[in-house]
Amino acid sequence: MAIDSIKGSLREKGVRLTRQREIPLEPIDQTGEHLDAERLFQLAKQEDPKLNRVTVYRTLKMLKNSGMGDELDLMHHEGGQHYYETRLKQEHAHVICLR
Repeated sequence: MAIDSIKGSLREKGVRLTRQREIPLEPIDQTGEHLDAERLFQLAKQEDPKLNRVTVYRTLKMLKNSGMGDELDLMHHEGGQHYYETRLKQEHAHVICLR
């Protein structure tokens, strides 16, 4: 799902998209990586150094609660982080080799 489509869907659901909320949406959709909240915060902070960590967490929660994003618990791969991604056009699997 393209970022413009996600923004449009969020607006249709009555979500007010401020510039501060939009900033974390860009890297989570465009990097093609599974980002944890801290990495997403670092990428978003490059766009706006004044961005608050709380804004990133609230944006992730809003994205998840609206059905426009997924929170992935990859069996606590690399520690206890959860990873985030927007809902994509194509389905894909998440596989971790344990041995």
